Amino acid sequence: MQTIFVMVKCELGKAYDVAEEALSVEHVSEVYSTSGQYDLLMKWLSADSADIGHFVTGRLQTLPGVTDSFTIIAVKAFSADTRVSDCLNVVIPAKAESSAAIMPFAPGPPLSRG
Repeated sequence: MQTIFVMVKCELGKAYDVAEEALSVEHVSEVYSTSGQYDLLMKWLSADSADIGHFVTGRLQTLPGVTDSFTIIAVKAFSADTRVSDCLNVVIPAKAESSAAIMPFAPGPPLSRG
């Protein structure tokens, strides 16, 4: 299962209509009204094999009142039950004297565009 967030811009006065319509789209689990550059934030739970581009362009961008969208693919979910250090598989000392004490690997040289 993969979590996808889609930020959506709507025609003026249409955000609530778009939100209501989006909830009828299969696998859209939540829709939030937001402030800022985008009007809505939609959460979509997809199968790992799902075609994200097809879903966004074919199902969400075609909803009446949608004018623009921005898609974010979630990589890892954190909660009160999951500590970041558990995900890194390292032990973080109570008082680390340097950032090297908590890094799970040594960084390599900077990449160049050669």
